Amino acid sequence: MMTKEEPPSSPFGDEHYIQLHNNVCVAIHQISLSSVPSLVELGVWAATAIQTVDLNNTEISIRVVDCEEMSMLNGQYRGKHKTTNVLSFFTEALAGTDSSDLADIAICADVVNQEATEQSKQNSAHWAHMLTHGVLHVAGYDHENEVDALEMEALETQILVGQGFSAPYEVHSNFQQGSVNAG
Repeated sequence: MMTKEEPPSSPFGDEHYIQLHNNVCVAIHQISLSSVPSLVELGVWAATAIQTVDLNNTEISIRVVDCEEMSMLNGQYRGKHKTTNVLSFFTEALAGTDSSDLADIAICADVVNQEATEQSKQNSAHWAHMLTHGVLHVAGYDHENEVDALEMEALETQILVGQGFSAPYEVHSNFQQGSVNAG
């Protein structure tokens, strides 16, 4: 007799949680599900970026948070006491062990949704962009100078266009071309 498997419980105690692709889990903490894409979409978008930059030996947890939690994280880890769209954290596996590298990506639902509206973008396209942006930070990409920003933007564009989205840095009616203010 087959029994139905229980879904894994979230390590965060979150109400909404899914584990995908063995190395990606998505948790939504105290956020209305109507304000975010589906857990599966979030996981697939992240997994596509993970595979593109060969982070397959990295376990990544994605946590969708509210402005209060994002502001706290940004203040604690970056000394910036304000909210932002996405933050990425990376820890290498201990040398001499068989464990995976670990990463956390926090993404703020309110900020991402507001940016999508302000930039006249589809919500799903901007969510995919911010998840891709977070994964690239985990992989070591940054946008601290123009050369690095252009390299990161080109890779983001490649990944997103490959998934059927528009290029994220195209000029929109309410958006000036340039780097996204991402964490």
